[in-house]
Amino acid sequence: MSQSPDQIDAIVGQWAGVRPDLDVETMARAARVMEVGRRIEAEIAAMARGAGLDVAEGDVLFTLRRAGAPHRLAPSAISAALLVSSGTLTSRLDRLERKGLIRRVAHPTDRRSTEVELTPKAVRLVDAAVTQHVANEQAMLAGLSPREQAQLDRLNRKLLAHLTARASARGN
Repeated sequence: MSQSPDQIDAIVGQWAGVRPDLDVETMARAARVMEVGRRIEAEIAAMARGAGLDVAEGDVLFTLRRAGAPHRLAPSAISAALLVSSGTLTSRLDRLERKGLIRRVAHPTDRRSTEVELTPKAVRLVDAAVTQHVANEQAMLAGLSPREQAQLDRLNRKLLAHLTARASARGN
């Protein structure tokens, strides 16, 4: 069963017309991967907005929740998990604290340090949100059979390993 042409086909068709030397199939393949990513990100962002959050705030809450009880981490651990600077994290924490979703608490053994913990309200919000998030991801991937999803997993792992190695070789 062939698929109907899409906008990407039209764009690469134009390139093929003016630059027949280009590998437009690869161009189309990469464009589709990027478009799939954009659409998934847009759906996740819409879901976060429905919970009164943005994706960045959700990332902090999800990180704290999956850390397990008492759902508490040092800010440096959150920064490392999310690959963000301490300044970026501080602004996220300030917003979440104003919303009553996290609190900063004294470190149990180091009086100079603080930790960040989820409030009970946040635990309830995150538990509901992650359930909805996974259901949304299942719905997004429902266009693929279980076999195709497994194949997609294998191919994505392989591609990510390749891209990670390329970045590492460049020093990124």
